[in-house]
Amino acid sequence: MKCDMETRIHPTFSRSRELKIETTELVAGYWLWEVRDMAEAVEWVKRCPNPMPGPSKIEIRPLYEAAHFGDALTPEIAEAQDRIRKRLSDV
Repeated sequence: MKCDMETRIHPTFSRSRELKIETTELVAGYWLWEVRDMAEAVEWVKRCPNPMPGPSKIEIRPLYEAAHFGDALTPEIAEAQDRIRKRLSDV
């Protein structure tokens, strides 16, 4: 990855200094699947189109819900989450 500073003119600002980063990686998007286990997720990945002209990588990351935390999710933490959800839904 190459990284250097470049001066650019932004349409709404007179001048700005921006960090310019060159990369060979591409984030082409993401999918969310509800699967039984990691093996099923791997089977889905095998069906994914390759967004690159050559070899590429696909990351599999699990998502967790409150139920996954068992007893570690105390009533106090659950209440705090509910308050945050309510506050965000009011925005």
